[in-house]
Parts: sequence; structure tokens; C-alpha cells
Amino acid sequence: MVFSKKKKDILGLLGYAIVFVIMVGFFIVSANRMYESSSEEGCRLLTEAVAKTAVHCYAIEGQYPKDIEYLKENYGLSYNYDKYTVHYELTGENLMPGIFVTESDLND
Repeated sequence: MVFSKKKKDILGLLGYAIVFVIMVGFFIVSANRMYESSSEEGCRLLTEAVAKTAVHCYAIEGQYPKDIEYLKENYGLSYNYDKYTVHYELTGENLMPGIFVTESDLND
């Protein structure tokens, strides 16, 4: 009789441990998905900000800026330079530039 009580206690603890491990697993997966989602959202928002700033420059000066540095210096464009890389390709003074933002891979 004593043996079966200990066996039930061990099985109960094992059940709690399994439930705990499953919950931790779900938490890790959810946190990873949230991180990926926020990273994509950050890139999208920065792309929109660069595009709006370039259009603002075009409205004032009549041409799109030659490079991203011009927007930083003359229009106050600022972002986390360590986290994001902005690819800005001008194809003509009166054509909207190609803007593509990626998250920098800094594993240092």
C-alpha cells in the first residue's frame, strides 16, 4: 500500500514536469514569433519613413536626393544604424528611388 502511494506521487510529479516543459516550449516558440514579427514591422516602418522623407525632399527641391546621406544631413532622417541597413537606389531625378531595408547581421 505504501509503495502504490509513492508511485502515485512520482507519477503526479512527472505529470506536472511534463506540463511545465510543454508550457516553456510554447513560451519559447511564441517569443520567437513575436521577435520575428517586430523585426519585420521595424523594417517596414523604416522603409516608409525613408520613402516619406524622400518624397518630402522631392516636393521641396524638385528632385529626389542622390543618396541616403543627403536625407540624414538635410532632412533629419535618423534610425538605428547598427540594427538596420538601408539600401537606397536612385534611378533618375524624377523617379521614386528603390528603397529596401534589412536588419543588419551583427553577431559581434
